[in-house]
Amino acid sequence: MKKSTLCIFLIFWFCNFINTANAVIKTSAGVGELHLSEKITDGYFDYVTKPLSKLPLVFFISEDKKDFYSVIISNDGGSYAGSGTIIKKKAKCELKLKKKCNVFSNTNVIVWDNGINSNDPKKSKIDRKISKEDFIIKLTKLGFIINEQQQLIKKKKNAKQKVNKEKELAKQKVNKEKELAKQKVNKEKELAKQKAVEEKELAKQKVVEEKEDKKLSLLPAETDLKKAQSFLINLQNFIKLYPNEFDIIKVSEFFILTRPILDGDLNFKSKKDLELFKEFTNTSSKFKKYYDEIRNNKTEKELIKINEAFLNLEQNIEAIKTFLVTEPNSIYSEKWLDSVKSAEIIINDPPTYNQLLITSRDLEEIIKSKIEIDNVIGETENSIGQLKEILKDNFTTDLAPLLIEQVKLLEASIKKQIIEDMQLLNNKVEEFIYKEIVEPEEKRIAEDKRIADLKAEEERKIAEKKATKEKKIAEKKRREYLKTPKGQREEKERIKKEKERLVEEKRLKNFKPISMTCTYSGQGGIKTYKWVFDGKNINWEGMDLKVGGEIDYGNGTKISTRKLDGRDNFQLDVVAGFIPLTLSTNFDQRSSVMETLGIKVYGTCY
Repeated sequence: MKKSTLCIFLIFWFCNFINTANAVIKTSAGVGELHLSEKITDGYFDYVTKPLSKLPLVFFISEDKKDFYSVIISNDGGSYAGSGTIIKKKAKCELKLKKKCNVFSNTNVIVWDNGINSNDPKKSKIDRKISKEDFIIKLTKLGFIINEQQQLIKKKKNAKQKVNKEKELAKQKVNKEKELAKQKVNKEKELAKQKAVEEKELAKQKVVEEKEDKKLSLLPAETDLKKAQSFLINLQNFIKLYPNEFDIIKVSEFFILTRPILDGDLNFKSKKDLELFKEFTNTSSKFKKYYDEIRNNKTEKELIKINEAFLNLEQNIEAIKTFLVTEPNSIYSEKWLDSVKSAEIIINDPPTYNQLLITSRDLEEIIKSKIEIDNVIGETENSIGQLKEILKDNFTTDLAPLLIEQVKLLEASIKKQIIEDMQLLNNKVEEFIYKEIVEPEEKRIAEDKRIADLKAEEERKIAEKKATKEKKIAEKKRREYLKTPKGQREEKERIKKEKERLVEEKRLKNFKPISMTCTYSGQGGIKTYKWVFDGKNINWEGMDLKVGGEIDYGNGTKISTRKLDGRDNFQLDVVAGFIPLTLSTNFDQRSSVMETLGIKVYGTCY
């Protein structure tokens, strides 16, 4: 996104840079139909026909089109008024006329857009030496003055528009009354519909509440002592949070009276004291809200716990039903069927919460046992597969009868589905395969490896001797070459470059990143770029650029970076669309030059 924005900005900035000087500024120019009064017409004529020593700068007309304000200065050879000048003069106009002002003319060029006035300054320009008659004719052509015949036509048109408007208003009134009546009927229907929905929702809510009450009844009932202790403990916690809510003397007296309850003694007297204590705390709406929230949270937690128990039991029932569908002939199918029937009786009318948990745990044990059996059967089938593969390579050897016997034993154990028997046979098969097949193969592989290692070691020694001999020959040739003039020059140059490299490496090792902001001012405006150089790479406007590389961002935007002579001196070549841009930046001297279309802009960097 940032790269696309950069491309658009560069195109706009440089086009503006080239074309700014030829444009008539139309800042705050008026828009819409405008018929000048005699007063404004005379004022504008006086404004544009000033002597050559005077420069008509800006002519404003008030928003209600009744007054005008003109700005005339000494002729200094200047051109059109710029945006900044217009804004300042507009403020003065509005201060004087106490109305909003719009620009009618920038110097002697009419910029008001009435749909007739052309955007061509030559056609909208009023000559300083124009006669009053030609002046009136030109304003009439541009649509700012109307003659008597035009005025008569306009009056007739306005009268016709007025009649049409009255008819339209009458029609709208009738339609509005019809719409209001329709809306009233629709509203009554909607209210009736909402009432039916609300009643249905209330009935549904009642069913939900009854179901929740039934679920909560599954939990053991809380004793009066437990309820009383819970009230006192919650009240103590509330007072810690809001110590100023109650009179601490009164509260302390009540806590002393009800202390036996916390010690486990709820007698007749402590019950009465507790009731008085509750009446006292009911005077605090804050405590009532606090206590209700605690009880509601407790109820919600209990419902979550019960719903989880129902859900777990439902899932376990569905799992065992799946066993009955996928394995109807299993020796365990009768056990599965009985467990499902018993569980469905409990889930439809559970006597207690604990009974839900117990039933669910029983089913989980059955599921766990089924998973364990399936795992052992899988291992057994894998053992059978291994034995059959071995038999393919040994059907003519003495191993064949033993392999066949073990396969038959494993297949018989799968039919019986006795875990202990299958596990025992699997262990025996594993021992047999290792002793008769795996172990001999491991010994053969180890021997082959030993022979290969000896051969590799011998080859390594031969190669090492050869490399040592070749190295000595190369070193001898190098020493002889360095004795020649050319060799000595090359060695001297190498040592020089190595020293320079070490010096630069040391400088870059302790290099502190250079961050600077450069502002470039030109006829097209001001642009500011941020630069960072870390000693190796450049970051320009948040984009990481690799020195010596080129990045193609698509949409015709490319940026290439290269090193120039001198310390920390670089050049960026940017192509945005069809516009080339070059930025030469020296971080060491904190300077930057922007060049495009033959124009150089020197940046100010800090």
